[in-house]
Amino acid sequence: MPSSSPSRYQRISLRLTVFLAFVLLLLKFGNVIGAGVFAGDRSSDGIANQTLGFENIFVLNAPWRTDRKDAMSLAAAYNKIQFEWVDEVQEETIQEKAYPPGNHRKLSPGGLGSWRAHMDAMRE
Repeated sequence: MPSSSPSRYQRISLRLTVFLAFVLLLLKFGNVIGAGVFAGDRSSDGIANQTLGFENIFVLNAPWRTDRKDAMSLAAAYNKIQFEWVDEVQEETIQEKAYPPGNHRKLSPGGLGSWRAHMDAMRE
């Protein structure tokens, strides 16, 4: 009595046939599938500007960290990106009434200055 399960040879043949069919379909329709990702899709034209589709790009930087400013300027020039600099705020220049809500005493001086600089950037 013959076995109802496929033989090893039949299973290998079926897998090879499915794989070849997949490769042929990919070769025939691959340019349609990949066109949006690689070349033909123009939906990314809106972000191909100097601010990546945003109104502004703000970069917070401590004025004494010229190494970071130089690195960001070089990267921006290479990638044709434009941004605006926002200087870090020193903790001693922040008035007590302008501190963040909550228990701000646990923040480090750098954390307070960073928080104030972010708030200043959001106001611009």
